[in-house]
Amino acid sequence: MSLPNVPRGLHAIFTGLLLLGLAGCASGPDFNTLDARVVFDQPPKLSDDAILDVTLKDNDDGATVAESRYTRVDTTATEVTLQYDQGAIEAAHTYVLQAEVRDQGRLTHLNRERVDVFNGETGEIPTVTLEPASP
Repeated sequence: MSLPNVPRGLHAIFTGLLLLGLAGCASGPDFNTLDARVVFDQPPKLSDDAILDVTLKDNDDGATVAESRYTRVDTTATEVTLQYDQGAIEAAHTYVLQAEVRDQGRLTHLNRERVDVFNGETGEIPTVTLEPASP
């Protein structure tokens, strides 16, 4: 189909720009997943309102790379998955997992020990251990 009153060269430019735009859409984020496990040092009593937040952070600049929220918290172990953009991971940086539980809006548990990820694959699922927020 030809466009009336549009010079052939201008038509070719518009077509090229359209193809470039479509190619730009095709090169989006390269998503990957990180599986982890969240456990408690001692199984707590939590209400049905408890929420578990797990965050993947760049330890060098503090930026959040990925975050997942879970409204069903298993007091023995909760398997979690974070989806992140592989392009956001810099080889020279270190990355850590952080987790916390809020019950009825109040922080009840958090991890105090650093949990490194992407520092040489061991084949083991990283485990975050939660302790009471106030000792």
